[in-house]
Amino acid sequence: RKSRIEAKEKASQIGFFPVIHYVYAPDSILKERISKRQGAIAEHNLKHFDEIKQLFEEPDETENYIKIDNY
Repeated sequence: RKSRIEAKEKASQIGFFPVIHYVYAPDSILKERISKRQGAIAEHNLKHFDEIKQLFEEPDETENYIKIDNY
């Protein structure tokens, strides 16, 4: 979240009007999509999915975002 806020502030400072697009899909679908990929990065992401997901903070109402359901 902190990095999103910083990015929006920087964009605003130079005259842009940033909009956050939050693309959502349930964990089961995300895991299925990752499992179809090949390579070390996909394997790592699938193996550590829960740990990686904990690093992400969903936007809240103060961030004025657009949610896109992608499933």
